[in-house]
Amino acid sequence: NAIEKPEAKAKAFRNERYQDRPLDARYMGEFILPEHGDLQFDYSSGKQPSPNAKKLDAASFDKILLALQNAECRPEESVRAVAMMAHYWYLDCLQMRAIMGIYPDSHIRAEIFVRLAFHLTDIANEKVFRSRFSSQDEFNKLLLRLGHASFFPFVQPEETTFVFNFAYYDQRLAANMMFTLAQAENWRNIKDIQFTRADGTVDYLIAGIPQSWLKFECIETSGVFKAKYICSPDDRNYTFRRELAKKYGNRTIPNEKNVMWWSSINCCPPDVVEFVEFLNSNFKNIWEPFQIIDGPDGNGEIALSELEIGIKVMKCKKFDGDNIFERIKTVFRFLDPSGEGLISKNEWKVLDQLFQEVRLSVKEFVEFCERTFGPDLDDAWRALDNDSSGEIDEGEWQDALTELGFFGMASPIFAYLDKDDEGTVSRDEFEVLRDYQDPKWSLFSD
Repeated sequence: NAIEKPEAKAKAFRNERYQDRPLDARYMGEFILPEHGDLQFDYSSGKQPSPNAKKLDAASFDKILLALQNAECRPEESVRAVAMMAHYWYLDCLQMRAIMGIYPDSHIRAEIFVRLAFHLTDIANEKVFRSRFSSQDEFNKLLLRLGHASFFPFVQPEETTFVFNFAYYDQRLAANMMFTLAQAENWRNIKDIQFTRADGTVDYLIAGIPQSWLKFECIETSGVFKAKYICSPDDRNYTFRRELAKKYGNRTIPNEKNVMWWSSINCCPPDVVEFVEFLNSNFKNIWEPFQIIDGPDGNGEIALSELEIGIKVMKCKKFDGDNIFERIKTVFRFLDPSGEGLISKNEWKVLDQLFQEVRLSVKEFVEFCERTFGPDLDDAWRALDNDSSGEIDEGEWQDALTELGFFGMASPIFAYLDKDDEGTVSRDEFEVLRDYQDPKWSLFSD
């Protein structure tokens, strides 16, 4: 049906080109195959893994990672090797993230992603690896290959900047999904709206999204719509999200409690990252600072004034300077996406998701060191501290990791290790990484 119908909801053939030119046909079913020349296209299958599909076991996956990391061939050739084997195995999102972390170039990460995207056993957790993309633009380019509708982030659309070209059917369909989702949750979830019409005129839709766009057939058929979707956990309509995923993505989504809820450091304002680094270095979990800020007789919600006082009480120096209040307000607004003027406990939990991102990044670095140098982290330290000074500043850290071939989130890892905020990582501070070698280590802290 995808071949026969030009307006199929989930178009399987995408980006068709013959002799490096777009097809002279409305869709693939009309294209008459010539006897020579190069035909190129992406094929985005609507088929999902069986509920009984098993991800690769840890030992086999580690062997694949090691082989890819140490491959002497060009990255493009290793991608082709993965493509030749991919139909034999399934991955979970943590494994997808690990594979993508091996490659520094965005186009190589894109190829790996496209080859394996429909082999994921836990697609509800796709935000775990999506956070590895260096920019939202990088991810949006992939959607052009996989399909905006078929790979819409049904379960965790938060913090996603969407760009939809209304000239294309599946992008209008994906936009319609976002509009109906906002209607079910909160219209204020759609932020930073910008609609560039076909003549180049930019309309910020001050009066809001046209209600007629809730009907797919009423969406305009030209222009580019750009907006960011945010949502407070208090507004989340998980039942509706599951229904969208089943209807448009042919996906069976688990219960809400079984989703690995995630937030990306890359999508956070810098001041939020600074705040997370402070909490991570000074508290065992996010609830200790919440209780300090809320006070002994607190009501379970945090106002802006309470956050400002609490930061002083905790002796957090991250925001010191002339614009301290504005920086604290930035953190508050991020944690209060509903704009109600209070941070609930559910909204505060976003910090725990950012904790997880940092912890996972550190774990990935430790596993990289073990693959590269063996189980003794002393060998890794000697490679990083090549001048034997006993400490590493951030510039040395970035250069060393790039030279060694680690392409994960270097800055958050450095900030995590720099417990005293002196701008260097000492030998003693590096020792904390041994905790991540413990077989009992868990991504989810208490």
